[in-house]
Amino acid sequence: MFGKKKFRLDYMGSKSFYINARDEYKAGEPVVLSFPFIATDTKYSFFIDGKEINYSYNDKHCIELRFIMPDHDAVLECVHKNIMLCDNS
Repeated sequence: MFGKKKFRLDYMGSKSFYINARDEYKAGEPVVLSFPFIATDTKYSFFIDGKEINYSYNDKHCIELRFIMPDHDAVLECVHKNIMLCDNS
């Protein structure tokens, strides 16, 4: 099944933004996190170790992230950009 060794998941100081977030996961373990901070004028992208993660929306109107924990410490990054801002230059 899953490896016995646990690895750290670094949320880049934003762990409290994710529902069900833990500090450590076993290698190969499915990770499911909900991200409730959704603004309709913002585009979100999520990355695990620099690789983009596809996401969906759950029935609680949260972004739901699903990925398999790698066999090393990893970094989860959320990049967001306001898409309603106009560039008047």
